[in-house]
Parts: sequence; structure tokens; C-alpha cells
Amino acid sequence: DTTAEADEKANKLIEFLTTRAFGPLWCHEDITPKNQNSKSAEQLTNFLRHVVSVFKDSKSGFHLEQHLSEVSLQTALASSSRHYAGRSFQIFR
Repeated sequence: DTTAEADEKANKLIEFLTTRAFGPLWCHEDITPKNQNSKSAEQLTNFLRHVVSVFKDSKSGFHLEQHLSEVSLQTALASSSRHYAGRSFQIFR
């Protein structure tokens, strides 16, 4: 990607996040013995991969993957919510 292409990708992602209607970025489902597949886990993983791919080559030298890992681990270990802790561990790994 050229700098202009990288900037365009970043701007489109930021525009999407700031102009979309309120609501979840991925689906919600209940995991039960009959339904053990989680589409939302895959959707979160894909979304984060996209975010990292957009910003990882930015000029700022900001190590996004490392910072996401650090913040997600801290959140996972400090959260009293099993849901937030689980999603944070998912981001960490």
C-alpha cells in the first residue's frame, strides 16, 4: 500500500465507526449444549485483524498489536465481567 492508500483505508474505517448507527459490531448469540458455535468470536477476530491491518503500517511507529495485547490482557485480568474478560482474552491471544 502507498501512503495515500493506507490513509484512505484508515479514513474509511474511522468513517464507518463514527457514522454507523448505534448497535453491536458483531452478532450476539447464546452458547448452549445444542449450539456451541460462536459466530461472534469469529466476527470479532476478523474485525480486529482488519483494524490492525489498516493501522499497523502507520507512520507514527505505534505498535498497535503490542498495545492491543497489553490492554486486552490488563482488561481481562481486571474485569469482573466474565463476558468482557473472555473477549479480552480472545483479543490477547
